[in-house]
Amino acid sequence: MIDTRSEILTTAPVANRLLTSMQGSEILRIAYEVQGLIAQGHRIANFTIGDFDPSTFPIPAELKEYVYEAYEAGQTNYPQAMGNPVLRQAIVSYYEGGLGISYSPDEIAVGSGVRPLIYSLFMAAVEPGEAVVYGLPAWNTAAYVRLSRAADCGLSTRAEDNFLLTAERVRPYLPEAALLALCSPSNPSGTMFDRHQLDELCAAVLDENDRRRRQGRKPLYVLYDQVYWQFGHSRDHMHPVGLRPEMQAFTVYVDGLSKSFAATGLRVGWCAGPRELVHHISNLVGFVGAWAPKPEQLAAARYLPLFEAQRSYLVEMGARIYERLRRVERRLTTLKERGLPVSCIAPQGGLFLSICCELRGAITPAGDRLETVEDLRRYLLLEGGCAFVPFAAFDAPDSPEWFRASVSSLSDADIDYGLDRLEAALTALRYP
Repeated sequence: MIDTRSEILTTAPVANRLLTSMQGSEILRIAYEVQGLIAQGHRIANFTIGDFDPSTFPIPAELKEYVYEAYEAGQTNYPQAMGNPVLRQAIVSYYEGGLGISYSPDEIAVGSGVRPLIYSLFMAAVEPGEAVVYGLPAWNTAAYVRLSRAADCGLSTRAEDNFLLTAERVRPYLPEAALLALCSPSNPSGTMFDRHQLDELCAAVLDENDRRRRQGRKPLYVLYDQVYWQFGHSRDHMHPVGLRPEMQAFTVYVDGLSKSFAATGLRVGWCAGPRELVHHISNLVGFVGAWAPKPEQLAAARYLPLFEAQRSYLVEMGARIYERLRRVERRLTTLKERGLPVSCIAPQGGLFLSICCELRGAITPAGDRLETVEDLRRYLLLEGGCAFVPFAAFDAPDSPEWFRASVSSLSDADIDYGLDRLEAALTALRYP
């Protein structure tokens, strides 16, 4: 008998064309490379992942206790797909107290972190072929655009605008858009919208939706990713509904425990927005089973109303994160003043710092010329002892000299070690 299996495997598609056309996460590829080097015994300051070292940034003690108690009470069966009612009510109270926004529980949907909620929003709000407008660099937005078969309208941003979109930049593209995706504090840039910048964007959305109302068209929606909003270091957190209450009809906030409370592994995220849209988001989360674990939901429901406990936790945690960001900024500023080709944007919010390394064309001690983004990244990694993620990994090839540094998943000693190595590596370069 002839075995035709090898022929079938080599000539027939083995997966959906959409998925086979998508690349794996470049961010994760870099992170895995760094983890492999560390496992081999290399000491590296790992600035790559926006996670938390639990020994330095543990979750709140009350939240930890409530998770244990929920498991001890046997709360391990299926949760409701939309989210446990007590958690959705707690999120309503959390936003009323923290952001001054009023929602009803049926305008809240819960998921296993923010990712499935973002994906579900894309699927609910965007028809295939409709445009999604977003700024570059951006965390994973291009992947969600492809998965929803939308038209990609990723717009390059500028350092002078803090790598954030402006109304002037987006206005020409809004008439054909179904969704405008915004993030503040930003991942990857660590920057935040100021009042004027965000208010102008809201005005542009409201103008567009006023035209659509007269034309009988569906509205333009705004995805507002504010998962880092509790860490506004040098700026106050601005959000659409806080500036323009009429934006509530068009804005979907995504948020969760992951960043504010160092609870990335608990997988409790939520969205808040227009009732009908949130209903469809919740249905899709339910179909794919991307709900948050029930014990963690119940624990979050007990913790979110504890505003005084949160304040104490966030003040201490925010101060430690900001001190780390400032330590890196001060060191890089000193290096720049010495004439070395490195600089950064002063930290504004979140966990990240935008670092500029103008190294293209430089000659390494080994005689190699640094030309590509990958050349720069690997020199900073292998000779500079610092693992950064280039903005190119966030779909921003027009910013080849910019990198993201996260300060939450490594020790203070490793930060200092990495900065010492970085200084030595930059000093060793020569320019023809």
